[in-house]
Amino acid sequence: MVFLDNGFTQVRDLIEADMDTGKAGTGTTLPTAADTGLEAGVADTDIALTNKKISTDSITVTHILTSALGNGNTITEWEVRNGDDNSYNRIVKAGFVKTTAREATMVHTFILQRRTT
Repeated sequence: MVFLDNGFTQVRDLIEADMDTGKAGTGTTLPTAADTGLEAGVADTDIALTNKKISTDSITVTHILTSALGNGNTITEWEVRNGDDNSYNRIVKAGFVKTTAREATMVHTFILQRRTT
């Protein structure tokens, strides 16, 4: 079977259109493929993604926590979600205390690959 360029483009575009929001959290365990979302999400950080960009084989989205969001939490994890609250990814990083004095930006890039057998 050959996965045609047109089919690959359609799948990529469907995935990009399904990515709605990003969310941050305070969980610290390492992510696994079996995770279903953040370990400990922070409610007011579930916001619309910005700057969604598509290239031939990737999707890049940006999640911005403004100075008003997530304050008082040590932010350690991030995810991209769809409107049904299904997560596409989970990233765990060194934590930082979110305050009104800081904004935080997380850029997520998803690389799509075809395998030939």
